[in-house]
Amino acid sequence: MTKVVLENEYLQVGILPQSGACLSFMTYKKNGEFTNILRPLDAHQKNEALHSALFPMIPFCFRIQGGEFTYWGITRRMKKNKAGESNPIYGDGWENAWKVEEKSSDKIVLKLVHDKKDWGYPFSYTAHVIYSLIGSTLDIQIKIKNDSVLPMPCGMGIRPFFKKTPEVQLKFRAQDVWSNGKDAILGHPYAIPGNWDFSEGKPLEKKVFETCFGGFDGQAEITYPEEGIKVELRGDEQFRHVALETPGRKNYFCLSPATNTEDAFNLAFSGVVGTGIKSIGPFEEATAHLELKVKG
Repeated sequence: MTKVVLENEYLQVGILPQSGACLSFMTYKKNGEFTNILRPLDAHQKNEALHSALFPMIPFCFRIQGGEFTYWGITRRMKKNKAGESNPIYGDGWENAWKVEEKSSDKIVLKLVHDKKDWGYPFSYTAHVIYSLIGSTLDIQIKIKNDSVLPMPCGMGIRPFFKKTPEVQLKFRAQDVWSNGKDAILGHPYAIPGNWDFSEGKPLEKKVFETCFGGFDGQAEITYPEEGIKVELRGDEQFRHVALETPGRKNYFCLSPATNTEDAFNLAFSGVVGTGIKSIGPFEEATAHLELKVKG
């Protein structure tokens, strides 16, 4: 599998265009040595994107409950796309090979063209992901263009897998909980329990989360006191949801900023507000911007 490496004086980032535009690693140079910021790719796993350091979620984030949704009066169905998961999940960008449109030492532009006649998402679209290194920042731009004659619903996000150390601390602000674990997604977000509140920053510890929060302000900090490193995650104002996953007995956790919540298409159809679904008109484009900034 072809790997592209972006590099500057602070960062090295490996990218696998043919494996869902995923990152195979992200390292930061401190005191002359590179240290991992994200979980490096487990090359022994069959699906590289799902076991990578980061992959984009396009053209929707998280699950579509039951594998179908209704939009503009038409019910559309999708097949499940992940082993062990009974619903379509994370979009279909992570399952596809992307084309390199442009590349330099610190920037790459990747393109994916999806035809609704193929498997996967039942709308035609063209997506771009642009990774750029700007100082100690990994800048990520996502673009989705509707290639259909009808409006298209969509969502955008990323799944970065941060390394989990004994002293790692997490800080982010949110307002409510939209889903947790395998609980039913009812569309009635509830207040964040006190011990789930990371607004002031605290150790991640050993609690297991599989939780989607709403009212996210797009800002988060991951601090590694033992290494003297902090990672600042910044997303633009449309990233109003974030999922925290902390698998037990693993050396990583995932904090995924997203424009939409779990099962957002079906919740929006049932009249729930605040799901974050974006509607793109025929041949129009939606864009989103995020960045991961490392401070040493």
